[in-house]
Amino acid sequence: GDLIHDSIPKQAHDLWLLSTGTGIGPFLSLLDDINLPPHNERIVLVHAVRYEKDLVYKYLIEQLQQRYEGRLKYIPIVSREVVDGQLQGRIPELIESGRLSNAADVPFSAQSSFVMMCGNPQMIKDTLPVLQGLGLEKYRPKTAEGYVFRDEAQRRQILSWIKEGSIPHLLLSGSPGIGKTTLAKLVLNEIG
Repeated sequence: GDLIHDSIPKQAHDLWLLSTGTGIGPFLSLLDDINLPPHNERIVLVHAVRYEKDLVYKYLIEQLQQRYEGRLKYIPIVSREVVDGQLQGRIPELIESGRLSNAADVPFSAQSSFVMMCGNPQMIKDTLPVLQGLGLEKYRPKTAEGYVFRDEAQRRQILSWIKEGSIPHLLLSGSPGIGKTTLAKLVLNEIG
């Protein structure tokens, strides 16, 4: 998938990790990779759950905050009960109202922010237009260097087509969001 270090643009100053429920897992993995930690100046880990008891991994998150020496902010959100000192509601509404960026003390910025989302499909569907309204667009790498290939064989094949300056007739198929359009655009961009 795309929830890996290589998919984070190098120019992103702020990294937002928006998760619901068990969707926090890939982000904790990303943050806990001591060999390749995110390079961003500010990292905001958002975890939205229905009930406070569902806010798991607190010990690991505290360790990660210490390791990142102030660069990692953790924002828990509870949607179905009021908890003192924590945001309540849904991620899209908290972004739209400005409450989430205020709580993190990090703005959503088209120039400096990169957002990754994992969790409830409805949260992702509802959050995308809110982020687009703030000027943030889906990140699509312009070159093969920034693309996350399925495997080494795919990478070699695509790079050979780019080097040759010619591609065969192709039909790209697969689930939404796996990179078909991005791959087609970057190959055309590279070939010229």
